[in-house]
Amino acid sequence: MGFSVKPTGDSFCFQDIIDMGLLAFSESCCDIGERAEKEFNIENMLNDMFSIWEKINFELPVYKETTHIIRGCDKIQETLDEHIINTQAM
Repeated sequence: MGFSVKPTGDSFCFQDIIDMGLLAFSESCCDIGERAEKEFNIENMLNDMFSIWEKINFELPVYKETTHIIRGCDKIQETLDEHIINTQAM
């Protein structure tokens, strides 16, 4: 395109797009918009995963006075599996 388009506020409208001659670049604009949407969705999904892991507490009770075990592994494993699948789908 050769120039930046940075809409500001609520005053940016379709007429501004026409005036800038962006219709000639509609395919490029669509590609950029689709990539931006995917990136936004990935960021939101990663933030959601992060907030879930912040709330998970690992219980480490003493086992046979010399070692510790992780209690409640099922919930942790379930969450981990779900997040692995979601990450691979990205």
